[in-house]
Amino acid sequence: MSKEEKIVIASALICQVLVIFAIIILGNMYFPIPDWIMKIYAGGMITVFIVIIRHHSMKK
Repeated sequence: MSKEEKIVIASALICQVLVIFAIIILGNMYFPIPDWIMKIYAGGMITVFIVIIRHHSMKK
């Protein structure tokens, strides 16, 4: 994987984490978010990240 690809993936992950925290913090202020929704969202992000890594490692 090239340096640029690593930077893109890292920045995308950081953005996702920030979005998740923002949703949790703002959501809990106004209306409580069910735990299972957050678990599905976090699980989906992890799955996407694994798929991206697999895709990049297979390209070589």
